[in-house]
Amino acid sequence: MDQKDNSIAWAAGLFEGEGCISSQISNNKYYMARLSLVTTDEDVIRRFHEILDNIGGIRGPLMSGKSKKPYWEWRATGYERVSLILELILPWLGNRRSAKAKEVLDTYLEYKERNKKPPKKLCSILECTSEVYAKDLCRLHYVRTKLGKGRVDFDSPSIRPYRFKPS
Repeated sequence: MDQKDNSIAWAAGLFEGEGCISSQISNNKYYMARLSLVTTDEDVIRRFHEILDNIGGIRGPLMSGKSKKPYWEWRATGYERVSLILELILPWLGNRRSAKAKEVLDTYLEYKERNKKPPKKLCSILECTSEVYAKDLCRLHYVRTKLGKGRVDFDSPSIRPYRFKPS
């Protein structure tokens, strides 16, 4: 093993002993995967963070009511960050942590699949990329036509004002 592999193995061992893999669904809308590690040794957590290419963030020093010693917390949230980190350390994790990691990632993918939103319908005006508000028009184009400040020309990206014929 080279130096980088040794460092990743060290980080995986630290995470195996002190880390936490968790997930949460908030308001039945968002699924969040999270990795965290808490220690009272600032140098250890900073080395861990550096080995993982500075993915995630460190908070601290923090104080707990139970302990008089300050502690630091490293945390990475979101599927992309969590999956990158787990890809690095998974070969060195034990069976229990590996199973939990797989469960969190699989649950995220199932949740995303189950809660897919239909593709958004776009405004009918040429080159307008806004979502439909009403009657196949975005809010701007719909309001302008409702106020009588223009008519919709579906071949033009803008609304042209009415032109009155001279009397």
